[in-house]
Amino acid sequence: SPEAAGLFRVGTSVALLIAFPITVLNIVTGPMLARMHATGDRPEMQKLLRWTSTRMAASVLILTLPFVFYGAPLLARVFGSEFRAANEVLVVLCIGTLASAFFGTNAMLLNMAGQSRHVTRASAISLLTLCIASPLAIQSWGALGAAAANAVAMLTWNILLWRAAMLHLSLDSSVMSVFRRSGTTGKD
Repeated sequence: SPEAAGLFRVGTSVALLIAFPITVLNIVTGPMLARMHATGDRPEMQKLLRWTSTRMAASVLILTLPFVFYGAPLLARVFGSEFRAANEVLVVLCIGTLASAFFGTNAMLLNMAGQSRHVTRASAISLLTLCIASPLAIQSWGALGAAAANAVAMLTWNILLWRAAMLHLSLDSSVMSVFRRSGTTGKD
């Protein structure tokens, strides 16, 4: 419906702002990852990946929290009272964005390491997931279903990329790398 489309549009617009730290950190770290990969400096790559993922997750969490607790009044103030309900959509999209941040700069890592075929494959699978999940979710839950389908597709994409980085580069781009002793997967 036009109402659901409007709610989804507001939710996605604000979610893009919340994802801004991910974009900035990807742009900044890309050339560094390429240089480190070219020189074979794996320990420094892992340190950078760890640093990036923790900053991504912390930034997105900090930007998400106001909408978890006060989102409806904030959206009503900025967009009008008829958009208070967009906060549910926004929170679901923020959860998907937080999951992306948790997995770190995995797409940039794979691209800079010459493994772009894995990014292409994950993108295709994620798009297929979105195409399958969206109609069912939208029919059942409207704008909230669209947000959930987007979050699932985003999570699918990130899990596939994280797994590819672990398998093919033996590097952990996620926040979980903080808990690994050496930071790498041990397949060096």
